[in-house]
Amino acid sequence: MKYALLIYEHAEDWDAYRNDPDYAAAWPAFTQTLIDAGVMEGGAGLQGPETATTVRIGDGDHTVQDGPFAEIREMLGGFYLIDVPSLDEALKWAARVPVKSGCCVEVRPQLEM
Repeated sequence: MKYALLIYEHAEDWDAYRNDPDYAAAWPAFTQTLIDAGVMEGGAGLQGPETATTVRIGDGDHTVQDGPFAEIREMLGGFYLIDVPSLDEALKWAARVPVKSGCCVEVRPQLEM
């Protein structure tokens, strides 16, 4: 079954990624671990929330807003798509994602079409 590991980080973690070589190095190392285990299906890091553009859909209309729409503490920083036998296995991988303390990884199964 395929699962998305959605990585939510605090805005200041984007600065840590750019300025902390150990933190920056942890991400490609974790990605390689997923590849070596044969579970990596895809994924990507995202640029900081200040680069976001939000499209709000209305009744036959839409509006465009620069920046993230919601004022929240954690922002989506990236994702991995993995293929593992069970939710328990996906949760084990999620626990190994090298986020800073206090951040979270949401695990969601892929919708089967």
